[in-house]
Amino acid sequence: MKTLLYVFYGGKSVEHEISLKTAYTVMQAINESKFDLYPIYITREGCWCSQGKLTGKDFAISDLVLEAAEEEPAGSIGSILTRLFAVQGKKVVL
Repeated sequence: MKTLLYVFYGGKSVEHEISLKTAYTVMQAINESKFDLYPIYITREGCWCSQGKLTGKDFAISDLVLEAAEEEPAGSIGSILTRLFAVQGKKVVL
């Protein structure tokens, strides 16, 4: 059984771009045979975004920047937590 791995990156910080680069480097190094990778992007406004499970290594840093489906940070956090963390029977690493 693979371990679920959530990578949080971005955010309101002045180091937003550095966070993107760091997340990209980490995601490229993940062993896909051991982990299911779920990137969670936090916009500059504080909204959480996820496109779900990431498969493969064929993506650019720009692909990690997502549009928020929710306009309010609290709503986006609730949506992500409900959708991604409601997986039964799997080990979760935060």
